[in-house]
Amino acid sequence: MKSKIDAPSTREHLTNEKPSKKELVILVVEDSAMIRDLTCRMLSELGHSSIEATCAEHAMKLLKKERADLVITDHSMKQMTGLELIGYLKKVYPTIPAILASGHNTSLAYPEVLSLSKPFFLEDLKNAIQRALPNHFSNG
Repeated sequence: MKSKIDAPSTREHLTNEKPSKKELVILVVEDSAMIRDLTCRMLSELGHSSIEATCAEHAMKLLKKERADLVITDHSMKQMTGLELIGYLKKVYPTIPAILASGHNTSLAYPEVLSLSKPFFLEDLKNAIQRALPNHFSNG
């Protein structure tokens, strides 16, 4: 039996401000369907659209034909880890920032990588996106 999880918060609970100047397109790379779906629903709540990939290889294929402003990737995946995917992105798509989402503390092991600890809530996701794309959210 598949359990249903609602997004933990709504935009009204965060601030009275709009979350961004314009909608972002965010590629979510996650092998767990439940976490991927929840993340995409949270992104929608924040006013962004999402593209879903089930693994790093799928993400690399999607990026050849789809535009993404940001990539949020799980770390522990089969075949290629999220960290390996971020390395690929830095070489092939250096202008697309990435966030490594993990249930383990990756910020100490990989301080050069933007990280998001799982489980995360709407506010955590919003803050991570703002850290990854600070110019998008500046008041200028």
